[in-house]
Amino acid sequence: MGVSAELTAKAQLAFEDELKLWTRHGTWRPGMTQLRRDETRAIAAPIGPADFPVDALIEQDVVSDDLVHDYLFFRAMEKALEAVQSDIVNAAVAAEAA
Repeated sequence: MGVSAELTAKAQLAFEDELKLWTRHGTWRPGMTQLRRDETRAIAAPIGPADFPVDALIEQDVVSDDLVHDYLFFRAMEKALEAVQSDIVNAAVAAEAA
């Protein structure tokens, strides 16, 4: 697998993982949708209060109904770009050190 294929796979995985964290929690008023991002959804096994990660974030956003898909796409693309950017920066630092 070439470098670009590895970066593409990493970006796709980060994109899909980010989308899995979001849930739609209905409408609190006409034309608006409540979205919730819960990092604990990434945990495969059921957890109790003692196992709850302290640094796990739970975000809640309210967006217009017609912007829900765009908003989720934007947030997932941010994570995909962060994942690829970190690999590129690490490769550049390693190349300078060599």
